[in-house]
Amino acid sequence: MTVPLKGAFLQISNEHADHTVAGWQVAVSDMNRLQMELVIIQAEAYLKHDDSRDEVTRGYIINALWRAEELNMKVWIGLIYPKGCVGDQACVKDEARIDNIIKKSKESADLIFEQFGSSSSFGGFYLPLEGWTPEGYDELKFYKKYLIEVSKYCRSKGEGLQIATSPFINKQSAQQAIITEEVYKSFLKETDLSIILLQDGLGGNNVPLDVVPAYMSAMKNACDDAGIEMWANIEAFVNDTTAAGFERVQKQITAAREVTNNLVTFEFYKYWTRHLHIPGAAELNDAYYQTYIDTTP
Repeated sequence: MTVPLKGAFLQISNEHADHTVAGWQVAVSDMNRLQMELVIIQAEAYLKHDDSRDEVTRGYIINALWRAEELNMKVWIGLIYPKGCVGDQACVKDEARIDNIIKKSKESADLIFEQFGSSSSFGGFYLPLEGWTPEGYDELKFYKKYLIEVSKYCRSKGEGLQIATSPFINKQSAQQAIITEEVYKSFLKETDLSIILLQDGLGGNNVPLDVVPAYMSAMKNACDDAGIEMWANIEAFVNDTTAAGFERVQKQITAAREVTNNLVTFEFYKYWTRHLHIPGAAELNDAYYQTYIDTTP
């Protein structure tokens, strides 16, 4: 049986400072146990509303990279995450604010490459200002500028690096899927993105499962047109405090596989491990392992 998930997001955060630095190594080991080969660290820092940086403790990231090296896994590291801007239409229509985020993101890329670029496990950059499936043709506004300028800057660090971002589905019907295709087709060729990981929206936006394939297909068409890979990002949560059940996650995997076999999940530390004692997380991990990894009768 093919193991469906290639990797997972890991929100390495100072909010979990009560966990030891080695705890992030354990999280990477847990991912490897599920035969995942890719770790996506969501952000190396957070851009606060006062324009200051809330930097993730470097020891946390370094230990995750070390463990990934030992296990022959790859790590993409996220640039600075702009708080209050992800999914916010007012933000992406504010050119001055986006210009500042672009500036901070380029500085973040420099720091990542200087501090972590020599690791054999470092495989690329993640752009954490995430877009969505729009209702109108001008809705994403200066978000396009962010993706174009920041992806090109990251590409300057190395031709072989992966550069990815993860927009999300936020619609309750499939009627506007064509708008998603046309809007992303209009600018993706101008970027240096290598992969788009489309979030299925079941956790964050309560998107109906039967809507997902239409938006996955629309995004794949846009990506194919630009020579970019389209992967799916399985949201493995019901809400902020509860992991999704394994049966639902299996259905999400099936829906995404109608369009792509390259799947990752959000978010591993919180919704797939025992570390934070999130209801359902341990059960999801165990059921996935028993179904796809330990298939011994």
